[in-house]
Amino acid sequence: MCKSYNTTLVKVTYLLCLSISIIASPASSQSSMLDVTFGNGGKVVTAINDTSTANDIAIQPDGKIIVGGSSIIGGRESFTLVRYNIDGSLDNTFGSGGKVITKLGSISRIYSIAIQQDGKIVAGGPSNYSTGGGFTVIRYKIDGSIDSLFGNNGMASAIMSNGLGELKKVLIKADGKILTAGRVVLFTFEEMPVIVQYNTNGSLDSSFGVNGKFGGYVDDVGRITDMALAKDGKIFAAGILNNSGYVGDFALLRFLENGRLDNSFGANGVVKTDFYNSTDEANSIAIQANGAIVLAGYVGGKFALARYVANGSLDTSFGSGGKVVTSIYNMTAIATDLIVEPGGKLIVSGYTYKIPENFVVTRYYTNGNLDSTFGNNGIDTTDFAGFRDQAFASALQADGKIVLAGQAGSSNNKYSIALARYSMSVLPLKLLSFTAIKEGKNNLLQWQTAQEINLDRFEIERSSNGRDYSSIGKVNSGLSNYTFTDNTALSGVNYYRVKMIDKDGKFEYSLVRTLINSGSFYVSIYPLPAKGRLNMQIESSKTEKAEIFVTDIGGKTLITNFITLAAGVNNTFINVQALSKGAYFLKIVTSETTETRKIILE
Repeated sequence: MCKSYNTTLVKVTYLLCLSISIIASPASSQSSMLDVTFGNGGKVVTAINDTSTANDIAIQPDGKIIVGGSSIIGGRESFTLVRYNIDGSLDNTFGSGGKVITKLGSISRIYSIAIQQDGKIVAGGPSNYSTGGGFTVIRYKIDGSIDSLFGNNGMASAIMSNGLGELKKVLIKADGKILTAGRVVLFTFEEMPVIVQYNTNGSLDSSFGVNGKFGGYVDDVGRITDMALAKDGKIFAAGILNNSGYVGDFALLRFLENGRLDNSFGANGVVKTDFYNSTDEANSIAIQANGAIVLAGYVGGKFALARYVANGSLDTSFGSGGKVVTSIYNMTAIATDLIVEPGGKLIVSGYTYKIPENFVVTRYYTNGNLDSTFGNNGIDTTDFAGFRDQAFASALQADGKIVLAGQAGSSNNKYSIALARYSMSVLPLKLLSFTAIKEGKNNLLQWQTAQEINLDRFEIERSSNGRDYSSIGKVNSGLSNYTFTDNTALSGVNYYRVKMIDKDGKFEYSLVRTLINSGSFYVSIYPLPAKGRLNMQIESSKTEKAEIFVTDIGGKTLITNFITLAAGVNNTFINVQALSKGAYFLKIVTSETTETRKIILE
């Protein structure tokens, strides 16, 4: 997930022997795939002063959405993080009203974010905070406060002695080390790709490259725009390199784990792909389950993809000779991000580069053909009723929905952070709710459905890290209210999702629900049903701070309380007089544990 570089597009006349899709413009630019349960009709706009933008997006295991970008306040462009609840509302438990702004130099912006396994957020981007800097990384705690134990009071910066660096991508490796990539603009105004690796504490990893860095001329000058990690630990990077005519080509590079170019791949670690004599820029990379590598970007103002087999050769089973070019309603368009769905389909997003500019999301079959069941023959666009709406990043939720993030602009050059969520539904099924609550030592999962047609079964999947799931049970369809009890819950964090499978083998996932089994405290709630006041007796094994939330069934926070628990028995209460009769959830959160209970108010 990364933002495209500003690059001058070259207008050319051409005849192509490529796979080209040209779709007629629809009657309206209003998206047909927007998820109306998100924000206002599927869209969210967050203004921070006159200018703010989101350059990257990540989904937490609990479904909350984090975007990273920048905002201009007092003439200074600053690192900016915003966190949203599942429904698109701002998460008031994060920073100040859901927002965190970190002022460094006069120009600092987040281009990439990544979430560690412990929930901490690593954000990186360029900053002129220090001379020769540009590779600035800051680590934040779950609540949005800066992690002072990382780097120098929360910040790590790699100094580029030969120019100004620009960080574009952050990845967290399996061992917790932080991998970053981008470019350095030399004092001679040339540019070259750079990769920097940090240890978990923010220091440079001296075992990587030369003193933690790789940087050098790679078959002419160029830059890295995105990265992906292969299962064997090798590093794939996408970007733009220049051919002898100084017109850019798609670039695919492979590095060894030690930060050296893998000379067994392509030509000395580099594969260049020319579409035709224009600016060909790869902005995103993804690795499919079979090891194939896909690049997405733009060529001559059109969406473009290229797929490669493991040795770097173009995959001739994809598109035409391994390449696909898609015209977006005959308008100039830039593809900025790429996602591989669990079933192998490709989601490519970006924006039309013609006023009014709009978000664009496309879906392709695994062979490179547009998925005609999605949007308008494979393409969907979204207008925020503004002037310049640009999507720079995308993320896949556990339930299969896609969230795009970028900016919505107006004719007076004011920009706001913009998000749009799309329903990629393929099943004739509506999931009304899905909850996970503790019942003594067991974890109880409950979900409710409607409009079940051709549905076969539900499979319950569990994970300890929010990434790797395995099936722990099956429930047959045919009802509308379902339950499943996990009586072998893991110690620590348990992530749950429901896989909904129809009789043809098609499937979708629910959102993820999280429960923690740590035994650090026990909760008794009375009376139930409650009226006006909710009493709690909390038995804690130690002194610790806790947050108490009351949410509606959809997860929207209605009441927030902060308390300090003493070791032993604690009696407290919440005033719920302002809430209507009905069902709610009570959530108690400490640094180690989250306890969720369903409550009834009368």
